Amino acid sequence: MTGRAGPTGKADPETVARLAADGMGRNAVARTLGISRRAVDEAAQAAGVSWVRAGTAAATAARLADVRADLTDQFTEAADLATGRLIEALQDDDLDPAILRALATVAGISADKLITLGDRVSATDDTGDSLLDQLRNGFDSWAAALAGHDQDRTTDERTTP
Repeated sequence: MTGRAGPTGKADPETVARLAADGMGRNAVARTLGISRRAVDEAAQAAGVSWVRAGTAAATAARLADVRADLTDQFTEAADLATGRLIEALQDDDLDPAILRALATVAGISADKLITLGDRVSATDDTGDSLLDQLRNGFDSWAAALAGHDQDRTTDERTTP
């Protein structure tokens, strides 16, 4: 027997027991064998295998942490790119309101998502490079650039007859 579900949709209990002993969880066994989780449960019960829920909870928590870290990286990159482009657009002599609005929207949404994720991602050290520290530094730089741009425009307006 191959361990794959046949026309009856049943799995070989010995195969399920072997895969479980190798450390596979119920869902992984089902994916590997191409059968339903219910079929895996029935074969596991026949083989005397019980699934440990603690491993499932730990795997789920680890997966969520990975997803949050990936999202944090993506929103950080989006915020950095949008903020950089926004500053460039503000320094341009020919300001396009539609571009400014779009860039400000992307930067704002990305920053909002980063703050939300930051509440869920804890810093592992106090070196000042946590997500929130990076976000604060980015906004400080952005504010400084905007303040410098406004000052440059004021100076240009004063010197222009």
